[in-house]
Amino acid sequence: MATNRAANIRVATGFSQMICEAQPQTRVGDTVSGSESFAVVRGVKVAITRTACHLGGTRAWFVCPSCGRRCAILYPVQCRQCLGLHYASEYEDKLDRLLRKAIRHRQRFGQTERGIGCRFPRKPYRMRWHTYLQARQKARKMECKIARVFSKRMGLRL
Repeated sequence: MATNRAANIRVATGFSQMICEAQPQTRVGDTVSGSESFAVVRGVKVAITRTACHLGGTRAWFVCPSCGRRCAILYPVQCRQCLGLHYASEYEDKLDRLLRKAIRHRQRFGQTERGIGCRFPRKPYRMRWHTYLQARQKARKMECKIARVFSKRMGLRL
């Protein structure tokens, strides 16, 4: 999938859909502090509604000026459904999801680069060996699964 980057908008040319991670966002938590019933977002007055939380308190939501839908994030001044935005993860296939999961697993142990092709990170100080060995075994299983999916895609046999 080729991508073009222009004016802070990433367009997936294979799908002709915009990806919302590249859009400017306004989160309701950044604009609402008290019990206001509206907020001004990029010069537009946007209504705020509240819902009760299960353990008490309330949660604030924007009311989309276009469709009236309740949402937590506005992309400039509309919800992502009004703009037809999608998340990048919606276009991932099985191999991409497995790779993202394996890299995120390694990041918990402090690895920040080089992907899954290098050794598993060292045991963090004060972590129990049993916990570390379980995590390393989980990483090994994920990497074997990635190899199987990749080899199947390439028409190879392991």
